Amino acid sequence: CDVGRTGDCRLKQVWSRPPSRGFKFRCDLRAQQGRMAQRSMGDRQLPRVQALVRRDEQKGVPHAGGAGQRGAYIPNGTEIWTDKFTFKLDWLQRLRRYFDETCDLNKDVLLCGDFNVAIDELDVWSVPVMQGKLHFSKPERAAMHHVKQWGFVDQFRKMNGDVREFSWWDFRAGAWQKNHGLRIDHIWTSPTLADKCTGCWIDKAPRALEKPSDHAPVIAEFTI
Repeated sequence: CDVGRTGDCRLKQVWSRPPSRGFKFRCDLRAQQGRMAQRSMGDRQLPRVQALVRRDEQKGVPHAGGAGQRGAYIPNGTEIWTDKFTFKLDWLQRLRRYFDETCDLNKDVLLCGDFNVAIDELDVWSVPVMQGKLHFSKPERAAMHHVKQWGFVDQFRKMNGDVREFSWWDFRAGAWQKNHGLRIDHIWTSPTLADKCTGCWIDKAPRALEKPSDHAPVIAEFTI
């Protein structure tokens, strides 16, 4: 399942079966930027989201309303205070409302994907250089924190503490070689699912290939 638009706005997730729903927020019909795919966690035939999340194949989870996996490509924003930037902020507000209205914090809920926001200072290679720039501006970070305050746990931070690691490096200016990166790809879960996580890491090996993506896979393992 490819969730996103063609070209630079793309999120790829590999499911054992197609996701139960792929959709845009209703008012996103005028733009092709943000995307989200939804999958029930109660389906025994959904053991894993490869390169993002792996699940124990031996156990099923009883289906209940408000549970499931959501994969999101959050709009890039393009440039500070352009129409696309304000669209990104509005999209994040609608994302928070979506979880308020449709999800149960006491269920196993997972949100993962390319968030296009480096939320904390540890998520950028240089705070002074990135301050006020796209992906690390105060409005973007505040909007993303608002989504997180639904009750999400950042699995990478939970499992790795205050390490400074990145999931994205620009192709320009030798960013990969200098490790001038950002952590903008995330796996967030409800507290109940967070307790079942056994590991979360960024696999940087593919980024070193001859013709890589500018993103590295973020992987989490859960015992359910």
